[in-house]
Amino acid sequence: MLIGIDVGNTNSTVGIFADAPGELTPLQAWRFTTKQYMTADEMAAPIIAHLMHAGLSAAHISAGVVACVVPSLERSLRLMLEGVFGLRDPLFVDSATDCGLKYAYPNPSEIGADRIVNAAAGIALYGAPLLIIDFGTATTFCCISRAGEYLGGQILPGVEVSLQALTVRAEKLSSVSIVRPRQVIGKSTADGMAAGIYYQTIGALELITQRIREEMGESNLKIIATGGLAGLFSADWPGIGVIDQDMTLKGLKLIHERYIAKQAGGSLWMNP
Repeated sequence: MLIGIDVGNTNSTVGIFADAPGELTPLQAWRFTTKQYMTADEMAAPIIAHLMHAGLSAAHISAGVVACVVPSLERSLRLMLEGVFGLRDPLFVDSATDCGLKYAYPNPSEIGADRIVNAAAGIALYGAPLLIIDFGTATTFCCISRAGEYLGGQILPGVEVSLQALTVRAEKLSSVSIVRPRQVIGKSTADGMAAGIYYQTIGALELITQRIREEMGESNLKIIATGGLAGLFSADWPGIGVIDQDMTLKGLKLIHERYIAKQAGGSLWMNP
């Protein structure tokens, strides 16, 4: 079995996959809070616990692939995969990895591994051109040309980060939940904050995607949303074409399949 790990700044996601090529839906998947400077054992403990709960063990894992945007955790991740799981040469995705992507971007090494994985998955699963919006610690927009080129995008403070910043800097404002507000005009401080964050995001989605379409010259641009809050805004912004919560994990599986196929001298999937 393959273990895929997507390490974000706030949360990390783990997926366990069958070895069969093309089986992209994780057999098991779970999320845990990312903590900087975790040791290999601290990382391994919750993963092993989840495996045991699913009737599996570390011995069932034969390969690993990682997308990590927290450099301080990369060494511990490698030690965990090699030392605890006994894996040889787990694949850590970066801009040098053969993901089937072309870059129309001055310095591809600046692109986060999660964005690279999402772009590769988006092209393989949905075709190009497309715009991928990932609602994570940051809300990111990744633009893929009709020719399958990674063009760049935008990085905004994430929804939860915006709300946390507001509550930290304004002492009288208590923390509120991120939910779809009952109405636009809030009738309490908490309702006003919830509505403000929600419709601020809707406004950003509408304007940014409009400008991206214009700049790319693609009026029928496919828009794919992923990340924990991807489904929250679809009721008030129908611009989202597909919500794919497992997109990054699927991308890790696809990239690993490509990696294995290349080692074997063949290819399992190509850009459409």
